[in-house]
Amino acid sequence: MLKYASPAVCTSSITRFAALLTLASILGCGGQEKSGPRQLSEHENIYVIVDSLCDRTTDTLDFENQFAPGAKPPTADMKRYRGYRFEAVSSDISGNSATAQVIAKDSDGNKIAEMEWTLQNDDDCWRLKTVPLPDDWPVPPKK
Repeated sequence: MLKYASPAVCTSSITRFAALLTLASILGCGGQEKSGPRQLSEHENIYVIVDSLCDRTTDTLDFENQFAPGAKPPTADMKRYRGYRFEAVSSDISGNSATAQVIAKDSDGNKIAEMEWTLQNDDDCWRLKTVPLPDDWPVPPKK
């Protein structure tokens, strides 16, 4: 049985995202010009996109903008992604395509599912292509 996550799960994703960006800017002087922060690697960009999906489920346009053209799920399915934290634990990039091994966690940080998502790079921007959830994945109850 899946546990439901509270809105606090998304807040922890925001905190992780902010920490990753802060870390990237602090580490920006490793062998590069000191004029700007270090750019995120392709894998780091993929991790950020996957990790931030939970935060984007409250705004339809923001949610849809995370997907490659023609790949967005139906708007009605957006609520299926709410209340869970998604984390890319690995990624494999081949040209303009990538696969990410993703785990979903509940509000207690317990792993509740593993999935494989695909991404597509268009104009130097990674976007989600397929983000399947298990068939029995419930919609979290409204609080």
